[in-house]
Amino acid sequence: MRRMHHYRAVLMEVIDFEKQALTEDLNISNTHVNKWFSKAQARKSRLVERRSLSLNFWCLSPALCMRSLAENTYSLILASGTLAPLDALVAELQLEFPVRLEAGHVVPAQRVLAACVARGPKGARLCATYANQNAFVFQDDVGCLLLEASKCVPGGVLCFFPSYGLMDKMIARWE
Repeated sequence: MRRMHHYRAVLMEVIDFEKQALTEDLNISNTHVNKWFSKAQARKSRLVERRSLSLNFWCLSPALCMRSLAENTYSLILASGTLAPLDALVAELQLEFPVRLEAGHVVPAQRVLAACVARGPKGARLCATYANQNAFVFQDDVGCLLLEASKCVPGGVLCFFPSYGLMDKMIARWE
């Protein structure tokens, strides 16, 4: 197989949890419960771990797809506000772009502050993992932080969220 060095074989193990009633696991019917279990215990459930393995081949080079795309099209336009500097992108895609436009930033550098804040005003850890996103403590502290920042930053604050779903969830909480 050509270009095998661009691919990696990946063995993935997926661990899933499924609710299972104790009555199913212990073969206890609803009408007959042996002397060791009460009816309340028989209705309880537990999480059962299910594991599955899959073998995948992942292409780690965007150049393979882009080469095919470029060879079969008349014109290829890449436009984005976040692709600069283009030299790194061109090297990664292994394509030549005869016409390039890299515009400067619309806001002067002295007016831009990019910051990473680890804890909110009330001390909550500001880590937007999936498990943490639903915690009201996290949502409230992000809201307090943005509110405090907007009070002392003239002209407004720009906040990025990892997804529209999280942004909608946060806005709903703050409203």
